[in-house]
Amino acid sequence: MEFFETEIKGKHYKVLKEKVGSTVWLSFGGWSFKQDLPIGKRLKSKTSSTGGNSKEIRSPMPGQLIKLNVKAGDKIKAGQTLAVLEAMKMEHSLKANIDAVVDSVMFREKDSLQMDDLIIKLKDT
Repeated sequence: MEFFETEIKGKHYKVLKEKVGSTVWLSFGGWSFKQDLPIGKRLKSKTSSTGGNSKEIRSPMPGQLIKLNVKAGDKIKAGQTLAVLEAMKMEHSLKANIDAVVDSVMFREKDSLQMDDLIIKLKDT
């Protein structure tokens, strides 16, 4: 997941770009767009919506938190699905990128999320 800034018709936007398998998602200004990459341009997806060794699970796009699989104090493993976000009638699994312990959960199931909202905070085991 990465951010960049752009200007469209004189208005500045902070854009979230995320590669998921053969799809690139762009989210900005309350909108989310997806583009499937041609076979020759497909990129390896990250194992997590957080990228790197992040201890924060953030919303990659606006949507509704439809499933929360953890609570504070739970021990989790890298690759484990922690939550599921529904955006544009598609489900997006938010997975841990590291082994950790859930420090805190900021939202509940059915809550509406905006792009980059902090959903789950992790700490070392």
